[in-house]
Amino acid sequence: MRNRVNAIAIAAALALLTASAGAADKPKPRKPAAPAAAPAAPAAPAPLVAPSPVRELEGIQEYRLANGLQLLLFNDPAATTTLVNLVYRVGSRHEGAGEAGMAHLLEHLLFKGTPSVADIPKSMSERGVRFNATTSTDRTNYFSGFNANADTLAWVLQLEAERMQRSRVEAEDLAKEMPVVMNELQQGENQPMQLLRQRLMAAAYRFHPYGKPTIGTQSDVENVPIESLRRFYRAHYRPDNATLIISGQFDPASVLAQVNERFGRLQNSADARPVAYTVEPPQDGERGVVVRRVGGAPVTLIGYHAPAFAHPDCAALTLLGQMLTQRPSGPLYKRFVETEKTAAQIGAGGCGGHDPGLFNVVALHTPGNAPEKLERALLEAREQGKELELTQEQFARMQGQFALGYSQLLKQPQQLAQLLTEAVAAGDWRLVFKLVGDVKRLTLDDVQRVARTYLKANNRTLARYEPVAASGAVEIPAVTDRSAGLDALASGQVSEGERLDPSPLALQARTQWTQLPKAGLKLSLLDKKTRGDQVLGEIRLRWGYARLLAGAHEAGFVASLLREGNAKLSRQQIVDESVRLKGSFSINGSRQGLTLRVEGERDQFIGLLRLAIQVLKEPSFPANAFERLQRDSLQALRSSRAEPETLRSEAVRAHYNAQWRLQPGDPDYFASVDDRIGWTQGVTVEQVRAFHAAHWSANEGEAAFVGALPEGLAAALDDELAAWKKPTAPRFVRWVTPFRDAAPAVFHAQASDKAAAVLRMRQELRLHGEHPDTVPLEMANHLLGGGSLESWLNVRLRQQGGLTYGIGSDIDTSNWDDSASWGIRTSMAPENRDKVIAAINEVLRDALDKGFTATELERARKDMLEGRRLGRSSDAGLPGRLNGLAERSLDWRYTESWDERYRSVTLDAVNAALRRYLRTDAWVISSAGDYEKKPPVKP
Repeated sequence: MRNRVNAIAIAAALALLTASAGAADKPKPRKPAAPAAAPAAPAAPAPLVAPSPVRELEGIQEYRLANGLQLLLFNDPAATTTLVNLVYRVGSRHEGAGEAGMAHLLEHLLFKGTPSVADIPKSMSERGVRFNATTSTDRTNYFSGFNANADTLAWVLQLEAERMQRSRVEAEDLAKEMPVVMNELQQGENQPMQLLRQRLMAAAYRFHPYGKPTIGTQSDVENVPIESLRRFYRAHYRPDNATLIISGQFDPASVLAQVNERFGRLQNSADARPVAYTVEPPQDGERGVVVRRVGGAPVTLIGYHAPAFAHPDCAALTLLGQMLTQRPSGPLYKRFVETEKTAAQIGAGGCGGHDPGLFNVVALHTPGNAPEKLERALLEAREQGKELELTQEQFARMQGQFALGYSQLLKQPQQLAQLLTEAVAAGDWRLVFKLVGDVKRLTLDDVQRVARTYLKANNRTLARYEPVAASGAVEIPAVTDRSAGLDALASGQVSEGERLDPSPLALQARTQWTQLPKAGLKLSLLDKKTRGDQVLGEIRLRWGYARLLAGAHEAGFVASLLREGNAKLSRQQIVDESVRLKGSFSINGSRQGLTLRVEGERDQFIGLLRLAIQVLKEPSFPANAFERLQRDSLQALRSSRAEPETLRSEAVRAHYNAQWRLQPGDPDYFASVDDRIGWTQGVTVEQVRAFHAAHWSANEGEAAFVGALPEGLAAALDDELAAWKKPTAPRFVRWVTPFRDAAPAVFHAQASDKAAAVLRMRQELRLHGEHPDTVPLEMANHLLGGGSLESWLNVRLRQQGGLTYGIGSDIDTSNWDDSASWGIRTSMAPENRDKVIAAINEVLRDALDKGFTATELERARKDMLEGRRLGRSSDAGLPGRLNGLAERSLDWRYTESWDERYRSVTLDAVNAALRRYLRTDAWVISSAGDYEKKPPVKP
């Protein structure tokens, strides 16, 4: 179970800068762009004026162009990638009546081309650029990441400058994109929690546009005139309404000049920027809403109006949410989850964005308990303070966790750059750093004050109807000066990292391959300077034989219970010690092994590593924690029964079990929900303890560490793991899945009350991961549906047909056996099911008949090689790659040999592999959707 202690506080605060958000993958244009959608560039532009330096904070340099464009440069010489993020201060908050979803819809259309770039996704893909865009209530951002390259950066800057005012916004593109956006909207309708939040927001806001879903409403999206979109574009996409953020590796002086040359010539409209001026009046009584849908688990969501993010009270509200509900010390958690067991999970937090927003509390109910009982108790605890019991110890702990999360964030400039996007939308990019300073200055009295101020019945919206006895109003303070206190912010000190060449042979020269003398495990070390002296490590351990362990269902509980404490440390003490040691660790376990990941700073890393291994070795497995986990697991399984993906899987599983003659107890058996419920109910805490004692050990495995490695790391690791050798633990025997074909078949399941249907197609392949055909076939799949929006399937079904929001295909191979598969996955409106299947088959037949072209192959080759290089550019991903190589007694020269396969694969080999393995009559097709309400239409 992933549990990043260091990110708890910072993520809770900074991820909630906006009231709601909607993100979208981008469609792909096919026709030449035309500049008619926006004014042409002025005939006689004014002479360029050099950008004005404004300020510098935490290594971020702010400039302002003469036309008002704000520029933030966050240079990290040690990075191997570059991120360009262009933020426009326009979101769903700026939409008028009949315009719901317009900002998001326009975001889609801005990938349809410009005068010089007719096909933006294709051109991005050709240059190895990973791109996307998102829309929220307060902003729209377009971001592009790529391996650091001056030419690519120059091209991206030119594209963004042109896209700002000369994008193609045409009726024919809108018509094609409409079904794609509608499919995205329908996917959201399948998510109970998302629906509940939308209804809560709509009830909480009577006038303010935060009450509208960012993705829009069906009628507004379907009926929006193209000229309205053009007016919206011209009004909001302008230099003085945008912030350009460039982070990672680049030449600051060169980039500053390029930005001025490309963006400095753009002019703002003579009209003033539109201002969203609606202010939500104080709430005058409790409000409520009930959502009834098939599937999911019972949930209560309560929202209290809270100030905009720039207000000082947001810091105290941030800590309040964590103090109330964090496991195991939060009073609401202890009462409702641990003691009364009326809630399976509970959480709290939030503030506003640019405008006042909501502080939320959410509770997932346990089966058999009336929701009204939990809701009444929650409201008493929150609004009357009967169960708050906030202590100075808790307060200091949360402050420490927040400080640690912030220090980790400063070591990752590109992640910080993404958070700056939200701060820009909230009013000023420095608000991220102001929040940190505000948290440092807080007292426990401040936290208790905001609880008394905002957590009142008359300021509450509850996700079910309930009559009220009294009314009142809570005045939400306004922010009059969004820059107050920002100029006093000062930069901290974070050590710089070094730039690492991610080519395999360069990594080979930097990597030390060795073996722990006492523990006997393979050890890989890559010592490099990192930002903030960061160290990242991964340990993999293995044991047992899959067939003998197939019935050991208790194995799935072990990793999730390790952090519940041991004889020396309680769960809370483990959390506190991790914070003190300035790091975090996560543990993932299975029947046959575990993976431990550790992240910290050089000076404290050995202590953090010892703590993590102690958690592995000496758990106490408390009975109450096991019961809670078992209860939560059962509830999750039961609540999944009505979900489309579960229904689809249930419909097809018996086919595979029969085809492959599998029975419960076979390692590859496809289990049903009932199977898993029965197995989960049958597990006891004694079995969990016995499994850990018998199997969890350091007998076999690998370890890898990357970063500013501390002296003595290998010796400390050797001591810890050697002491955990267990001669009695069953020796690891890898399960090798034999190749088994499956007869083609079709299964369609009814998923009542679900707006979107899901579809999966699969066929079996006899192909070993090391086979010469693997690379050609991966190339073919990348072009067919495994790559970008340029793939054949996405072009035909999304861009041209408007039948789906997205579609993908993948080849699943193993380096240990020749049992592989080819899969296609998508979602669509239920009535379009048969059209989608017919369109997929048409694309497959075309690919087999026509084959791919040399141009397409070169695009795929570059994209896949850039992707492989990008994967090696991440310090966080390197330990796993090192362990994967060491497990097979390989090194980076093996990776280089595979890169060479991609560089040298021929078009004839790709087309031959496609025709050799793809069988259009071999698919097992399965889907689930509300076909009774929306019967499929024949193609």
